[in-house]
Amino acid sequence: MITCGDQNISKEIDTTEDGTQANDTKKSNVVTSKDNLTTFYVGHELHIADAEGDYNLHTFNRCTKNPGHTDFVSVDAFRTEHLPKCFREDAFYQIVKRIFDFTVKLEVRMVSSCRPALWEGSPYPCSDWPSKRRLRHGTGSIRSMYMYCNGLNSDKIYHRDCRLACDCKRCQGSMAPSQIWWEIEVMTATHVVFDENEAKRTTCVLFHDRPGCQDIKLDTVHVDYANITTDKCWLRCVTCDKDLVSKFEEMFKNYDQAWTNLYVRYSQLKTMDRTALIVSHPHGCFKHVSVGKWTETQVFYEYQNNSEEQSDDNSNTLSPSRSNSQIPDDGSNGLIASKFPTVAYTLKGPKLTAYYYTTPTCPGTSGATVYLLGIYDGQRYMYSDHHTHIGTAARQDCIGHCGFGFND
Repeated sequence: MITCGDQNISKEIDTTEDGTQANDTKKSNVVTSKDNLTTFYVGHELHIADAEGDYNLHTFNRCTKNPGHTDFVSVDAFRTEHLPKCFREDAFYQIVKRIFDFTVKLEVRMVSSCRPALWEGSPYPCSDWPSKRRLRHGTGSIRSMYMYCNGLNSDKIYHRDCRLACDCKRCQGSMAPSQIWWEIEVMTATHVVFDENEAKRTTCVLFHDRPGCQDIKLDTVHVDYANITTDKCWLRCVTCDKDLVSKFEEMFKNYDQAWTNLYVRYSQLKTMDRTALIVSHPHGCFKHVSVGKWTETQVFYEYQNNSEEQSDDNSNTLSPSRSNSQIPDDGSNGLIASKFPTVAYTLKGPKLTAYYYTTPTCPGTSGATVYLLGIYDGQRYMYSDHHTHIGTAARQDCIGHCGFGFND
């Protein structure tokens, strides 16, 4: 666990929009990995809102990083020519169009007192804000959806919180809350939504695609898992709206079919390109896609020292050997294998990787999934633990940087 220790936190007493108290007293369950992973937050890309409301990205003239935002393409303007040449065919285009649907905007209206002041020697995002209620925006991606009936999921396993009925805002005020509900899992960055305290003041905005669109807001959000080291956070957004669920089921079905049609062709082409594609809500605006190349990678291998007894907490240890090198021209995609020490070690799991890339990003892109078309190896992104955008790296070229994830 991180800085809060074992005691309950009562540092921050805030007020909600309706005048009731929002008491930041829930102990944070954010995990710190016991390994050599290093994540820096000098250039995080949360969007700090001046006021509630939408902006048009291409008239948003206060951005100094990407004036004019010419490299950001809207949902309606996206065409096959925006893809790299080797991916310019309808099957790839349809996959990217479906990725748009799974991208969500996150509106967060609270800063948890459990956020650390510093992380790896640098200020941790939002921890020094004088106002704990200032609105900020980030991005997330839908990974999966689970149905519950009378507290049991489809595998007849009880809800992790022992919940027996829906706890969406509508059901919270009802004498007869729905006994059937769904929880939509969203992947984002931990520095976007840090813990359950912040999740209580988070809204997940779906289908925020264009001016006048009928977006949908899910305002009952829980933290499923958060890790400050890998900067990975999984949220659960609660709904009992059957029409919305039907729409999601159709989206999953269409994505699966598109991927089935594409997979063989993609397997032949994927090593030809190092494209890094991001769909996000820059500046809290409508959805946009940007395309670039990944340029460097870090690789970590998880291993167990057979000469030592396993720790009681079953914590993962990662190899201290890592590669952080320029892409070679030998077709290896820049994944340089770390060497194991001479003592007896057993590889416990797949390698964790992080990437640097030239893909244009802006404040509001934090938490967006980074789709690495030249690396991704077969699983659907919304069901996989892949890479989320952190921000710009703490170096002169200000290149984009993602958190640690799995390639496979």
